[in-house]
Amino acid sequence: MSLSIDRLVDARRKNLRRLADQHGATRLSEMLGHKSVSFFSQMVGPKARRVVTERTARTIEQRLGLEPGWLDLDFDIHEPEA
Repeated sequence: MSLSIDRLVDARRKNLRRLADQHGATRLSEMLGHKSVSFFSQMVGPKARRVVTERTARTIEQRLGLEPGWLDLDFDIHEPEA
């Protein structure tokens, strides 16, 4: 199932926030190879103004050992039970 651009951007931001909650923003920023947390904060902070691009999403997934496309998953969508 393909997400609209708006939902894709929202899913990436939510998933990065989940990772930040899990690891801490500073530690996650370090894990991603950023010396400053500001780049990361611009993507997930309360006044986020930077979009998580396709390239950035794949780089983050690779550096964290996540499956390609993991950041694109909308975990808020629940599939009906069979």
